[in-house]
Amino acid sequence: PIELDHTLNLYYIPTFQSGPSPRENNRYDFLSTSGTKYQYLPERMTYSDSLKENRYQFAIKWNSIFLDEIDYSLLYFNGYERLPFYFPVKAPTEVSKGVVTAHYEAIEKIGLNFVGELDSWLIKGEVLGNRFQRDVLYFDQGLAAQGDLNSFVRKAFNPWLGYTVGAEYTLYEPIVEGQDLGLILEVIGHNADEDVPLF
Repeated sequence: PIELDHTLNLYYIPTFQSGPSPRENNRYDFLSTSGTKYQYLPERMTYSDSLKENRYQFAIKWNSIFLDEIDYSLLYFNGYERLPFYFPVKAPTEVSKGVVTAHYEAIEKIGLNFVGELDSWLIKGEVLGNRFQRDVLYFDQGLAAQGDLNSFVRKAFNPWLGYTVGAEYTLYEPIVEGQDLGLILEVIGHNADEDVPLF
């Protein structure tokens, strides 16, 4: 068989399928469980692109090997962010709940991930750069109990970078025969606002 050290994957999705909605009493329902007086209306869902859910999405991924030991991938994605922003439509009153709806924003992502073995070490990591195609506002859930709509709408950090890098060292049979011990160190972080939805 022919073994290839490099592969190129192309992905194209002609339409967008939204994720689960925070309906009442389901596990995504942060609105009622947090004690706020809001309900979610999926029929008011909005998109940043005029094509709405019919906007194309595509991705490119390049896989290769470095120094015969480390597998790595380079990727690019252009489409909608899977986690929506939530916007207030109507503030709550003493007799009625407020209304929020989901908004899906177009985003570009460029990333690098790698994993490899170096003697007794296993190294791995992923870096992902994100850029919304325009500056966006989002619904701050932590302030959702307030009635003033403007008080919990904030501007998202754009662009932003997320990363995770780690290593694992294996001690072979350090105490008991046939039992190995692995020591793991990982560093995870990002430079975005804490309230911006990350994936």
